[in-house]
Amino acid sequence: MPGPIPTNPVAAGWLAYRMWQKLPPAQQRLLLQAARTHGPRVAAAAAAAASTAAAAAKTRKRT
Repeated sequence: MPGPIPTNPVAAGWLAYRMWQKLPPAQQRLLLQAARTHGPRVAAAAAAAASTAAAAAKTRKRT
């Protein structure tokens, strides 16, 4: 049974690095190619979601 998923950003980065090391070189290349293809689209969607959330938080009444 795998351990719990870390919530600390440093621990999550360390976990991702350890998982990356365990992948064979062919799978590492596939993941890099997928990140190059889909990364900009995912980043744009994350930025749009963040700006929408910031705008909603700004207009929300504070009590």
